[in-house]
Amino acid sequence: KMAVVSGIVLPDVVSTLPNPFGHGHSNPVSYLRGRDSAYIAQINTGVPKDVLTSLLSDSPLSDEVLGAMINSGRFTSAEKTQLLATQTGLSNEIWRYTLTNFGILNASDMTSLAYMQPYFSDEILTEAINQMMDKWDQKFIEALFLRNEYLSTPVLETLMATENYISSGSIITILSAQPQMKESVLSSIISIKAVPKGSLGKVFRFQMMSDNLFDQLIENASIDNLTVVEVIENGLSYPNESSFLKLFDRNVQFSESDMGRICAVANRQLESS
Repeated sequence: KMAVVSGIVLPDVVSTLPNPFGHGHSNPVSYLRGRDSAYIAQINTGVPKDVLTSLLSDSPLSDEVLGAMINSGRFTSAEKTQLLATQTGLSNEIWRYTLTNFGILNASDMTSLAYMQPYFSDEILTEAINQMMDKWDQKFIEALFLRNEYLSTPVLETLMATENYISSGSIITILSAQPQMKESVLSSIISIKAVPKGSLGKVFRFQMMSDNLFDQLIENASIDNLTVVEVIENGLSYPNESSFLKLFDRNVQFSESDMGRICAVANRQLESS
């Protein structure tokens, strides 16, 4: 016996618009000319070790002071990171500056700061996608896009549309960590070259797929039979009768073993219903 489910409607995606986590961390310390001018003068002329000790003691600091520290050539990346990590989180302004001037801090320090950030706004994640270059460390990219519990649909759509540098391993890691994604995003994942076709089974794990998505998957000649089987096995839905019949129209016939795996999924759905 075999169950063929039809008329799949994707559930409401968890990824919402706008970013459910917020518009970015706000620095609670405002700029005060007298106080902060003195701090910046220390950064520019003081003994670095003594300056760092003083600033750590007086933290949190305004963005103007933090910016002066980041931009200074008198302190090491580790010293700058030590001060930044003492703050309660970094504002969009500070993150935008460090992304635009990638390399002003060591990649490992950037990664550490990303994991310390309470969350990232869509503005900063989109900025990162636009600024991404081949010199960016992939561990930092993963830390940046995995810091939030999930990515919003606009960020995922921008990520799918980018031609900037991101390794196939990183894109798979990021996409595989997402809860239910919007149909347009899933459709892009199936079609774009940036996502290795052999990894779709991992990306679509626990994803609901519509009939249209199953058709797109099955009709894509660049996706091999094993990957189709893995997507059906790992997902939360099953192709309807029309899509199921298209399995037999593929250029390369499914093996008896592969068809057995596909049918086993249908039988499990029938037994659980």
